[in-house]
Amino acid sequence: MFGGADPGLAGTVFKLTPAPKTWTHTLLYSFTGGADGGEVTSGVVLDGAGNLYGITSSGGAYDKGVVYEITP
Repeated sequence: MFGGADPGLAGTVFKLTPAPKTWTHTLLYSFTGGADGGEVTSGVVLDGAGNLYGITSSGGAYDKGVVYEITP
């Protein structure tokens, strides 16, 4: 989702956990918009080992986006 530490709103990945009558969120990663990618506009995929995979639409070596992995 857009937002995060970068003023250009490069995006974040966060975890939602149900709590009584509400949800809590935990920030897992905040993109910089540079080599790590930016503009996270899609969801993530979870593998059997608990790794999350996703894509960004900008950033990376040629500013064309990256595929990222977040490990538990």
